[in-house]
Amino acid sequence: MCYNLYTWAVGLYQQMRENFWIPQRLDITQDVTEYGHLTDEERAAYHGILSYLTFLDSVQTCNIP
Repeated sequence: MCYNLYTWAVGLYQQMRENFWIPQRLDITQDVTEYGHLTDEERAAYHGILSYLTFLDSVQTCNIP
């Protein structure tokens, strides 16, 4: 990115980058342990939400020209 020509876009670019999940910036090492401590209801909610988000990603992918 050429910061000399597009100085107005630097802040916007950085803000937009913060809207994305970046695996290297999150510590997920405890997720397996925490998943084991979920109740059956919490686990069902987790699976439902994950499947719905996966479905939304597949719909979005199908709409890419």
